[in-house]
Amino acid sequence: MHTFLCKSPGTVRVEGSARSNLAAGSPSLCYYAPVGSTAHSYASDPAMAVVDASAGGVVDGVKAPVAGRYKLAISGSIAAVTAQAAARVCYLMAAVNTAATGTAVAAGAFVTVPLTNWSSIVHSGAKATEVVLNAGDIVRVACRMDGSAYNWASGNDAGYTLGSFIELRWIGEVPT
Repeated sequence: MHTFLCKSPGTVRVEGSARSNLAAGSPSLCYYAPVGSTAHSYASDPAMAVVDASAGGVVDGVKAPVAGRYKLAISGSIAAVTAQAAARVCYLMAAVNTAATGTAVAAGAFVTVPLTNWSSIVHSGAKATEVVLNAGDIVRVACRMDGSAYNWASGNDAGYTLGSFIELRWIGEVPT
């Protein structure tokens, strides 16, 4: 059993790559740093990280190498461009096989994660869930903040409690 679990078909974890001045009230695709470029990113199969060459080589999604059950964990930290006393609604959304845009992810989202207000500027949150994926399915994440323009946090930014990352880990076959 241990040998089987150690030779999982695939695991990928990539840290957030900063994006600035995202539009208020509009979902924006979350970008991640390439595998191995940060201390806490890794992949048993580097092809699991979907690289967007047109956006400077950042990762914009993670891909399932084989069909099965996966644990998906997403964590996000965003910061308002300006402090605002009124509460904002901030959240992350994850979708499977959508176009690489924030609006496509929002429309196809199967999970939504509300972000907690840590301060008048910083909002963070995380969620882990199980999802059944087919070989080649791609999971993408978008973030949204209502109330002011915002920034997506880098996983290396010490100013954010949880950082930002996405992890996809194969956990088994789908029972028949």
